[in-house]
Amino acid sequence: MTAADSGTNRASLIAGLAVAAGAILYGVVFTAATFARYANFRYVDFDLAVHTQSVWNILHGSLDCAILGIPFLGNHMVPILFLLAPFCTVLDPARGLLLIQSAVLAAGAWGLFLIGRRVLPLPWAVAWAFLYLMYPPLWYTNLYEFHPVVLATTFLIFTFHFYQQQTFRPYLVFLALALLCQENVALMVAGFGVLALFHRRKGRWVWVPVLAGAIYFVLATTVVMPRLNQGRMAFGLLYQYLGQSPGEIILNIFRHPIRVAEVAFCPEKLAFLGALLTPVAFLGLLSPATFIPLLPVLAQRLLSARATEASILFHYQAEFIPFIFVASIEGTRRVLAWKPASGSRVLAAILVAATALALSRNSILDLLVGNRTPDTDVKATCEIRWQALRRIPADAHVAATFRYLPPLAGRASLYSLHHIYTARYTLSTEPYPLPQDIDFVVLDALDPLTFSPHGFYGPQYHRNLQALLAQGPWDVVDQGDGFVVLHRLPRGSTPSWSLVEFRAPGPNGSAWHPAELDGGAGDIQLIGVRLGESDPNGCLPLTLCWTKPAQTDNDYDLLVELRDGTYACWTHLEPGNRIWPPQSWPAGKWILDHQRIHLHGHSGPLRTPRIKVHLRPIPEASSP
Repeated sequence: MTAADSGTNRASLIAGLAVAAGAILYGVVFTAATFARYANFRYVDFDLAVHTQSVWNILHGSLDCAILGIPFLGNHMVPILFLLAPFCTVLDPARGLLLIQSAVLAAGAWGLFLIGRRVLPLPWAVAWAFLYLMYPPLWYTNLYEFHPVVLATTFLIFTFHFYQQQTFRPYLVFLALALLCQENVALMVAGFGVLALFHRRKGRWVWVPVLAGAIYFVLATTVVMPRLNQGRMAFGLLYQYLGQSPGEIILNIFRHPIRVAEVAFCPEKLAFLGALLTPVAFLGLLSPATFIPLLPVLAQRLLSARATEASILFHYQAEFIPFIFVASIEGTRRVLAWKPASGSRVLAAILVAATALALSRNSILDLLVGNRTPDTDVKATCEIRWQALRRIPADAHVAATFRYLPPLAGRASLYSLHHIYTARYTLSTEPYPLPQDIDFVVLDALDPLTFSPHGFYGPQYHRNLQALLAQGPWDVVDQGDGFVVLHRLPRGSTPSWSLVEFRAPGPNGSAWHPAELDGGAGDIQLIGVRLGESDPNGCLPLTLCWTKPAQTDNDYDLLVELRDGTYACWTHLEPGNRIWPPQSWPAGKWILDHQRIHLHGHSGPLRTPRIKVHLRPIPEASSP
């Protein structure tokens, strides 16, 4: 071995160690960040809970997912979960899945390093591995819930690596792993056969991926998934503006090209593509052939009517990332071939600036750092709520709002409360039957997805929650700051605490502590408040006595401002905890709205409390 060879090997070793260290650091940081999000109830959708319950059921011999109301393979074809389930036995399934997701995404940097060093100078191969680890859309993907399709990001990177090496067996292994992550990946698998044809390869490089991808996709989408989901999941609703069947949709794409173009290339979707390509300085466009396998999924995203699919804040870019980076590496090779000296320095400066701009213009750094909870009050609240959830028996049947689904997902019977609230399945026209076996309800009246006008809020949906509670009686076993845990009691039992009482008006309101009301337009009036004794956790019972002179359809959010000397706190609440909102209150009655608020940072009794209640109208409440 010559001195030059020794130096080259040493440089390659150092480069490899640097990439490995970067990948490990990424994995550690994002595992810690996702664990913190889990501990602090910051997963506010139900995807993590769905896959957690699916894995838990796999380990217990079932394919069901009660959250979805169907076997989990009827939602998405994700048999990769069968391979992941054994790894989720050490930690609880939720954290196990989060760990796997961060680790697999981190490994993608090594795959890109292997691809890069084959065609680029070694420093550039290292640079692209680190640009991948610093890529904002990757960070958003990693931090947004858990999705099996996200694992395909790394599997497809290694598929490209072995495709370029022309080593068929490992290429086939990673192609198969990617295939197991979601049904639409099958279209990309078939696309690799088309890519091989473009590169003038023959035989098994063409027909194996084409046949495997096509057969798998057809079986998954026309046989397995429809049979399992029984029509409850209707992804075709995302494209119903084009037609009611796949054939009609394809035909209308050609019949109405202008209308299709208006949807596919609207400003939001162009901005989405720009957000994906800007951090890599649009270099991938210099290698358009690399994107051939991606074209079906690109069309799927551009034609979808679901706005979230055109945002990097979620996970829909997962399938794009491997193609963008492999194409960018090839684009770099071409630039360096044109201008090997000056081009390298200019390109490096552009990529550094593009990455810095992407990181600075996104809230991703705040999202990553914000997973920590330095605020003592927030930590205390999270711990109180964890204690409440741990008191729910493991075999109990539970319905919960979104942020409390993941911690409760290690059980067979867990329902998402938004299905009960809306009385329909997600992405479906099918009515959702009211479960009859629920033992506990875990409700966050401030849940930003269930009860937000930008989420599932409906002015009359409270009736569905009232129908659920009609199965009672129910006892309030935990409550505080909009968080409520209800336990169903045997018939004939007497609850120790209720959320709302309707009473005939008293002779006067002198028995109530006065409170100032800001807002409300006069259609609901505040008689006064009553304060109880705070418990050891600093939770103070607070009853607001309302009256409603006449029947109206107005709904409100409220903010309670409490002051006692120099102490002050502000607590967001919902009148009636979203179960009995103001539009459902009877006119001419006194409404005793029982709440509890945490007095963080305050000990001892309140001496001279002053309370002001701010009402904010929800305009959508009066909509039909």
